[in-house]
Amino acid sequence: MDGRAPAMKADLEVGSPDGRLSVETPPRRAETKLARALMPRYGLIYALVVMAVVYAVLMPSVFPTLRNLQSIVNISAPTLLLGLAITPLLIAGELDLSVAATFGLSAIMTAYLNVELGLPVGWAILLALGTGLAIGVLNAVLIVRLGADSLVVTLGMGSALGGVALAFTTEPVSGLSAALVRVTNTRVGGFQISVFITIVALLVMYYVWRFTPLGR
Repeated sequence: MDGRAPAMKADLEVGSPDGRLSVETPPRRAETKLARALMPRYGLIYALVVMAVVYAVLMPSVFPTLRNLQSIVNISAPTLLLGLAITPLLIAGELDLSVAATFGLSAIMTAYLNVELGLPVGWAILLALGTGLAIGVLNAVLIVRLGADSLVVTLGMGSALGGVALAFTTEPVSGLSAALVRVTNTRVGGFQISVFITIVALLVMYYVWRFTPLGR
């Protein structure tokens, strides 16, 4: 009897109109379980929808407009791209705190190589991407091969890359290639090229995660 008492109490609810005990119905328990299952996965989406509704009500002439949507998406594209880069590490149970610093250094290197050293913009971009790849490989060697903690390694790497980026930017860099400026400023339907690059990267990573042995 004593062993079944907690289970019975869990199913009973006080507060019926006639003062008697009422038994919780199975559909209600099912709805509660469903909400608990969905919240960890879609909780941020719910919060985003609530915030959008609140701002739309508070600023109806500014927030729910196409121009504002385009601005938000254009600004958010690089952040989403960084999020895609770090997601596989989170799935593997690791961290990379140097992603933002690597991203910033790559952008600075592209400008520096193109303006200061006179390299064609295509080569400047390739060398910047190669630098980012080399940084990732070095992090992987230190963490996977040598067994160092990912938090410590990437935190130190991020600090070091910040110093390198500062060395490249002791003076303002101006005079970027007109072709690069033209491409980055090109808009399709009000959205920058970076938005479409991010969408392609998202679709590719989704396919890898969902339909390939590597992702599963």
